[in-house]
Amino acid sequence: MSVTDFYKDFLKGDKVIWTCFFLLIAISIVEMYSASSTLAFRAKNFNAPITRHVMFLLVGFVVAYFTHRSLPYKYIPLLGLFLYVVSIALLIFVLMIGESTNDATRWLPIFGFKFQPSELAKLSTIISCALFIGRCKGVFTPKRIWIFLGMVMIPTFLILLDNLSTAAMLFVICLIMLFCAGISLRELWTFISSRGFVGVVCAVFVIGLTYFLYTGKEIGDVFHRAETWQNRFVRFYTEVPLDSSFEVTDYNRQSTHAKIAISNGRYSGLGIGDSEQRDFLPHAFDDFIFAIIVEETGLFSLLVIALYLGVFSRCLYLIYRCDEPILCYTLLGISLMLLIQAYFHVAVSLGCVPVTGQPLPIISRGGTSCLVGCLSFGLLLCISRYIYENPKESSSNGRQRVDKSKREDKEVQIEE
Repeated sequence: MSVTDFYKDFLKGDKVIWTCFFLLIAISIVEMYSASSTLAFRAKNFNAPITRHVMFLLVGFVVAYFTHRSLPYKYIPLLGLFLYVVSIALLIFVLMIGESTNDATRWLPIFGFKFQPSELAKLSTIISCALFIGRCKGVFTPKRIWIFLGMVMIPTFLILLDNLSTAAMLFVICLIMLFCAGISLRELWTFISSRGFVGVVCAVFVIGLTYFLYTGKEIGDVFHRAETWQNRFVRFYTEVPLDSSFEVTDYNRQSTHAKIAISNGRYSGLGIGDSEQRDFLPHAFDDFIFAIIVEETGLFSLLVIALYLGVFSRCLYLIYRCDEPILCYTLLGISLMLLIQAYFHVAVSLGCVPVTGQPLPIISRGGTSCLVGCLSFGLLLCISRYIYENPKESSSNGRQRVDKSKREDKEVQIEE
């Protein structure tokens, strides 16, 4: 069986997105096996970390496959709304009974696994916003903007308490979707300066106040990670003398070893599995895995960036061919989520932005991140399958009219 027949018989949807998906999974398995040396050293079984990661990728691939083959495209907005409600409830639960790591409460223990609701909330909020924007059909009254910002602000506020970068990224993606729908900065500013935005802020404040009254925490604990965020910005913008007085401390350990790893990569890299900084770089298997990829592969690491750009550009092509506004904004939002998250991860590894814990989609270690990333690809492939099976009527009708006019012109010339 040829590759073309395999795509045609078993894999529906866009072939470019499928190819990028397979390559990301392959890169993830290889680099996780190399970058997880510290985890393997601490584990009783050296193969336990990579086995766990491959298991999540396998489950995620099954989810993506059945999503693109079995899920009707009309149910994607309903699935997004359902997951939106579930994720809001999980975000509240994780604040009350979640597990804390490095002073951040982001994980909810479920059946022996740690689930991160913010990843699910990010995807579901984007799909729900795509549904709302598509239903508005380019007409945004103050009431509709109020509803839209309310949909975005509630999960954003709940995520913000322990994860500033994810909250900011989600808010920016939703605003980009709103701008692409036709709203101008002037219209948005007019609304923000009106009483509608005050209502959104009040609603978020009531939710936060209810939570802290229920849990018995003090209001001062709302942004308990504010000092951490401030320190990261201060360290990033503080010039460090690169001379004999420079020391690697707990404050600059991550960024320093990441830069050393990238410097070691040069042009051709040290080779797969020959990374030197994986044993010194904290979180080399998730938050800084791109630095390890650069160290081992050199300039070939640009392929990773090209894959995310390829998915985004392909989604733009699908948007051009699609005549369903809701699906168009869903494609835009999900592809932006993958691209911007990858951009932040790469920028942190290169030292272009302050350190933040954004995993590289599909590639980094993390069960929730892998599953949500695979589900995102499954939704993109589901929509692309619908687009290819139902070509844009306006384009086909236009081509038919052009062909008909050409035939009529030829008939007239023959008669003459």
